Amino acid sequence: AAAAAAAAAATVNGGGVTTAAPTAAQTLAGLMTLMDSSSALGDDVVMDRAWHAAEAYHFWLLAHRQLYDGNIDSAMRTALQLRRYDDILDPLDVYSFLGLTAFYNKFYGQCSKAFIKLESLASLTDEKRRAFADLAMSIFLKHPPADPRSLREARDPGSRKLPGGGERAAGPLDYLLEDLGG
Repeated sequence: AAAAAAAAAATVNGGGVTTAAPTAAQTLAGLMTLMDSSSALGDDVVMDRAWHAAEAYHFWLLAHRQLYDGNIDSAMRTALQLRRYDDILDPLDVYSFLGLTAFYNKFYGQCSKAFIKLESLASLTDEKRRAFADLAMSIFLKHPPADPRSLREARDPGSRKLPGGGERAAGPLDYLLEDLGG
């Protein structure tokens, strides 16, 4: 199964493989191998860890794509989800990215929380900690650490309304808002 996945990925783009395709093929082959071995052993923990890591990198890449595409609100919301993956991703990267997206989205309350987390990381040198504190001070002297609205209110208010006046069922991305506390 892993060899078939690698062969299928090699035929991407009419035989010309992009730079991401070999890595994607290797990842897919690795997951298929894990799936084959874990099902033989009956060990769901191995698969859960593998998918947890895959989710972490998926959301990391998605958040960056959203930011570079100019969809700052979605990038911030995805960055908020990255907090669940600090066992996989470097917390310094996660909270730096969250602070950046929250700043550009004018959610200074979320930005402040990201800076608080950054300044409390044990792995930081004193020099980096001071740099974060100085940057936070320069931001929050100009902008009070408050969000312009709750995160739930920031969603499109008509997104659940149907033309007949009813409401649609929860969408596939609505779970992203469940732990935002807004």
